[in-house]
Amino acid sequence: MKRNVGTLVFCFALIASLLVGCAQPKKSNDNQQTTGNQVDDDTKDNDSQENNQDNKAEIVITPTYIGTKNADIVFTWQPVPAHSMFSTNQARVDFIKGKCKEWAERNPGVGVEIIETTTNMNEAMAKNLIQLASGAEVPDLTAIDSFIFKRFAPYAQPIDDILSERAIDVNDFFPFIQEQIKPEDKTLGIWYTTDVRTLYYRKDLIETPPTTVTEMLEVGKKMKEQGLTGLVYAATRETTLTDVLLPLFWGQGGNLVDEAGKPVFGEGENREYMLNALKFYSDTIQSGVTPERVLSIAETGFSSDVASGTLAMYYAGNWDVKNQRGVMGDQFDEKWDVASLPMVNSGDRQTTAGGWISTVFSKDEQIRKLAADLAITVYGDDVGMEGWCSVGGYLPTRKSIYESASFKDDPFIKTFKDELNYARIRPAAEIYPEVSASLQDMVEELVIGTDNIEGILDQSYQEVLSEYESLK
Repeated sequence: MKRNVGTLVFCFALIASLLVGCAQPKKSNDNQQTTGNQVDDDTKDNDSQENNQDNKAEIVITPTYIGTKNADIVFTWQPVPAHSMFSTNQARVDFIKGKCKEWAERNPGVGVEIIETTTNMNEAMAKNLIQLASGAEVPDLTAIDSFIFKRFAPYAQPIDDILSERAIDVNDFFPFIQEQIKPEDKTLGIWYTTDVRTLYYRKDLIETPPTTVTEMLEVGKKMKEQGLTGLVYAATRETTLTDVLLPLFWGQGGNLVDEAGKPVFGEGENREYMLNALKFYSDTIQSGVTPERVLSIAETGFSSDVASGTLAMYYAGNWDVKNQRGVMGDQFDEKWDVASLPMVNSGDRQTTAGGWISTVFSKDEQIRKLAADLAITVYGDDVGMEGWCSVGGYLPTRKSIYESASFKDDPFIKTFKDELNYARIRPAAEIYPEVSASLQDMVEELVIGTDNIEGILDQSYQEVLSEYESLK
């Protein structure tokens, strides 16, 4: 059952020796360039002076540099590749290019070196965290995965003054977001995009969506009797599986780790709560509501089931609306709706959310303000967040943006917005990747027919504890 931990644990300890020595581009305050031979001021050609001035005022917008060419003030920015001009989505590239141009024209004499990074952002962030801890230089502005932001917060610079200047109220962010970006009395980043997991169901067949797992099984069985597949979910070994399992566990009051980061999901009440969550997955298979083929269905692979008309319910993130509309057009809106994830107990309500936080690490006061303003312009202000989330297929992190033209008339958006009030993020504990992998392994065993739920939970828990001890 246990996987190769080297591919799971968040890379922080495992790749340290590979990363500490890596160099980062350095910001420069003396970045002017000259061409030709150097001569005294009184012998410079006037035409050359004018050409140099024109060259210096030129605005450059490329995937690796934005701002004034040969700028006097230059800082570094490491965005998520998919959230930058390196994206393969042209609509995203066009939007970011336009916002960067707007910012550059408003800040003459400033340049931004964009650091192209690996698509394995775990490695990039591991490198940054190691360098921050050692006092080495890191990118001035960096995208941090929201669920591990707490580990970076001690090094993040406050941006409340820039938020105030841009008329952005931190209270406009959803509660779970405020808890992360403002852990105490200072706001430490812009959480600029998010998502949420829900139940998708056929509203033309199911009048009232199930709210508990017991109801879910009952509805699924009825759908099966009508010749439909009752429920599918992504059971591949990916985080998308744990993202819909965890709400079942959390909704009962469960905790994966304690305050020190030690795994506790196999002890006391937490063990009982996890058994309840795992039992649901076992029941979906044993009852025939869910087919075993879910082991090969990734979260982006529901389109054929949905389009065929033979599926009644499935778990997915908000982005799947865009995916299905691309396949079915208006028919998707006519037949499908979304609802809260069914819980173990009636009255419980939990879901998971993710996203990215633009974080300023530069202690230089001028660069701190410029970097924060860039992130807000591209992703965070009213126009930026509406535009970025619209072209990117994300959910806004600020409640007021849902009243904008791009979102208010979408029939699915109201539910997604409401669900974000019950959202929770994965723990920042270093052991979490191993915990997540262990949960995925357990569900896989249940899907292929194993019925010894207690046995696989106890074994998995002991393996995770052993790994935790090795990280100390």
